[in-house]
Amino acid sequence: MGDTVVALPCFHAVRRAFPASSITLLTNIPISSKAAPMLGVLGSHGGFVDHVFSYPIGLRNPIQACRLLLRLWRLNARTMIYMRSNPTRAMIRRDRIFFRLAGFRHIHCIPRSQDQLVSRFDIRTKYLEPEASRLARCCASLGNIDLADPSNWDLLLTNPERALGAELAAKVMSPFLVINTGGKDASKDWGCERWAQLLPRLRQSTALRGLAIVGSPDDDQRAEELSDAWGDGAVNFCGGPSPRVVAALLAHARLFIGHDSGPLHLAQCMGIPALGIFGSFNTPKQWHPMGSHVQVIHEQRGVCFISVDQVLTKALAMLHES
Repeated sequence: MGDTVVALPCFHAVRRAFPASSITLLTNIPISSKAAPMLGVLGSHGGFVDHVFSYPIGLRNPIQACRLLLRLWRLNARTMIYMRSNPTRAMIRRDRIFFRLAGFRHIHCIPRSQDQLVSRFDIRTKYLEPEASRLARCCASLGNIDLADPSNWDLLLTNPERALGAELAAKVMSPFLVINTGGKDASKDWGCERWAQLLPRLRQSTALRGLAIVGSPDDDQRAEELSDAWGDGAVNFCGGPSPRVVAALLAHARLFIGHDSGPLHLAQCMGIPALGIFGSFNTPKQWHPMGSHVQVIHEQRGVCFISVDQVLTKALAMLHES
């Protein structure tokens, strides 16, 4: 989910560059129950893509590869936009050959130098360039991609999606906080105990009355425990609404707090104050959400070194500023 949001400005650029074209998305199938398919973020209404071809992760079966090759050939498409995350030179060589065989004559945005292949490192700050910036540099041939322009982060939610989000928001006491405590890796997990300490203190220190908890079905049990820690006004939405409806729900929230995971990036797109909790899984700031409305606490020793007081202080400051 987060990877798709990071590429959102480039998807906008593709549609601007080819407004009259039928756009097909080629994507792999996620193996984790916590990873949403790309259409869960991009939508199926044709705003970003018109069709989807999927293939299994780690495709090595020659017969399946030939079938995929034939499907792509039958598209009779000649132009491809390459937006693979973290590609290696070997991957690029292999993919270039494969897509040439599939009939693509023009392959845009494929990294052509080491500078495009990896995020730039800032010697002064010791931070890595955001992945969204690296992708935008690779896609410069499509036109200017301004990452500071909120329209480039627009999810293009439909009216029915916004209506569903409003219905969910109506089930939560207002004003409300949204949290996500999930993540695909244990090193991203701040711990249920810390969340259980944070929530009642945050409620006592603010005018927040409601709590909405979003995440995958795997997050459901923890969400129930944290609902009890919050008390009246907590609603568990884990495993329920689609990512795009979750985004529509977020539009009604006063604040989002979450792990290094997809819902944090959705909150960035909706322009609400959002606080991300990052540990040792990623290096600053390669996968940080972008925007002045987003704050991050990133502890490279490990997420467990982030205290409840740190998160509480930052959250209170963000609420005050907003």
